[in-house]
Amino acid sequence: MAGPMARPFLCPTMSEYDMTIKSIPMNAREIFWYPEWTRYAECAKYPIEFVDSIFFESGNNGRKIRIAKNICAACPVIHKCREANRYVPLGIFFGMTALERWRWNGFKGYPNSNKISFRIAMQGMA
Repeated sequence: MAGPMARPFLCPTMSEYDMTIKSIPMNAREIFWYPEWTRYAECAKYPIEFVDSIFFESGNNGRKIRIAKNICAACPVIHKCREANRYVPLGIFFGMTALERWRWNGFKGYPNSNKISFRIAMQGMA
């Protein structure tokens, strides 16, 4: 049987999906579900590999942490970043490490991705 009944809801086949995805040149920062303000973030001016290495793979490297914090300090949308990433348990956001955000949010002990639950984050956003 041909037509819409062959593929309910008009879902693309895998080959159609692959062709569509491959034909769209897309920067990671231009993904449609990213908030509009992220286009204006200071970190958006840097290559994504650099951002990953500085903001998410810095560990206890003081030099990388300082670089990330300096980038955040110059950011025109740092307040939006603070609102959106307040409870993120990893990486550096709005100039704070995970530990600094953990303490800033009033938690004791040390941050751990297992301790931050979706429920806690949603309570903070309400």
